Amino acid sequence: MTVLAPPKELESIVDAGIPPDQLARLTGRSERTARRWLAGQTEPRGAVRKQLADISAVLDEYAKTFPGGHVSSWIERPNPELDFRSAADLIVEGRTREVLALLIAIGEGVYL
Repeated sequence: MTVLAPPKELESIVDAGIPPDQLARLTGRSERTARRWLAGQTEPRGAVRKQLADISAVLDEYAKTFPGGHVSSWIERPNPELDFRSAADLIVEGRTREVLALLIAIGEGVYL
């Protein structure tokens, strides 16, 4: 079996230390599939590539907003600014823009 480098869409996910079970939850795929992506054994295809790009955008914005923070735990924690839902819940529902908007507002200091 040929081992590839994880695709570009996974760079932020690997850098953020997102575990395979969390990646599986965020993408709606199996943990086995997530492990294979992270190991470079297979590549995500189709719509999941866009999903991964959206997740990466959230992770990149989180890193800018909270340098040194632990995104893996933040993303799962209920958040009052998201109507006490977690960022992961919104990502799973395809509402990544709402999570990004919150992080950008916090990062720019416009969040009250």
